Amino acid sequence: MGALQAVRIPARPYRAIQASVAPRDAAPAARRPEQKPDNGVHLPFLAPMLGAVRLRSGPNGLEFVLPNPSGGRGVYVAAWSVVAGFAAPNLHDTLLVGRLSGLDRIGPADVRQAARLVALDGHAGQEAADAARQAQDALDIAALRLRAQLLIALARQGGLVRPEDAVGCMDRDGFNMLAARLGWRGPQLAEALQDVSVRYASVAVGAGQASGTQSPLRISGEIGRSETGRWGCLASLVQKLRGSLAEEQFSRGGTDAVLLGRIMAAADHCVRQCALLLPEIRAMLANPLPLLDAWRAGSLVASGWLQGLESALDGWDRICLLWFDARSPRLRQLLIPEIAALTRTSGGDGWLGGGGPDAVAGNADGAAPSWERQRLTRNERLRAQELTFELQAA
Repeated sequence: MGALQAVRIPARPYRAIQASVAPRDAAPAARRPEQKPDNGVHLPFLAPMLGAVRLRSGPNGLEFVLPNPSGGRGVYVAAWSVVAGFAAPNLHDTLLVGRLSGLDRIGPADVRQAARLVALDGHAGQEAADAARQAQDALDIAALRLRAQLLIALARQGGLVRPEDAVGCMDRDGFNMLAARLGWRGPQLAEALQDVSVRYASVAVGAGQASGTQSPLRISGEIGRSETGRWGCLASLVQKLRGSLAEEQFSRGGTDAVLLGRIMAAADHCVRQCALLLPEIRAMLANPLPLLDAWRAGSLVASGWLQGLESALDGWDRICLLWFDARSPRLRQLLIPEIAALTRTSGGDGWLGGGGPDAVAGNADGAAPSWERQRLTRNERLRAQELTFELQAA
């Protein structure tokens, strides 16, 4: 299937706009990057009608990428004013968009930070606020710990192999001496270490386990050997999801089986990307001088390793927790279209906040309260669990 080509939605009724599809034989993205579709980044929205809506930066501000609600091929691109007109965002969602407005480039890390700050203010519920507070503390500690590890590695590269010599680099005189050995000015090296440590803290920080969540399975290979980092833990959880989906597919047929196959393929790609990128990032942190030199040259962001990892696993915490939140085969079956939309594998089976009351875990009979309220409650519960991925495992 060819790549989807999004079109802008003008300020007129949503249903009147048509989506379009790019030609199947489009030129490779490496040759024509301007033709590469940008489906944006995942947003941890709470409002039921905002499911599978993604965000990207556009020439005129934020653009929101929506699956085709008619069930046809293609996607829509709209301004927030258009989305808010039919999706009924709550205060949490509006504040999240407000925090992201004005950013030139928006990646998954920017979204996580903005969403964490909104949750800290209590707009995703008290449980999420508590988890956000612990997550922020854990990230701060992880950044400090990573900074110390980078400094010790730099000391070895600077010829200070004895432990007491490396510890001596912790004070100002020792640090400035090390910086001079490495060809840096002390304040500049300190700034670089701080920036790199904060930027890569998610690689070092672990994932806690929220109440009611499933523990990630230990898997083989590079990822399985290090489940203390956010990305290793999340990749393990994706692999566990893949196994659960395979079991589900065995008992399904028709459209459900097709969608499950597509989701599993997306999960496989996600784990493969993590297995390729995560060891590279760990190697850079173990030998940080080239990474710091790239920072000094202004090319740290352009290196792309961490950005590639973030993109590969973007939104998979919500996908995994959503699936494991459903406690019965019937509820999981009802979640298949929603998860297919979240993984952008739905093809012609568009989904935007539908599913009715039966699609909410814990309410198989569709009883009151309304499905919208149930879905909002479910999303608040998942939001708190997502925040625990920022927590240290120990």
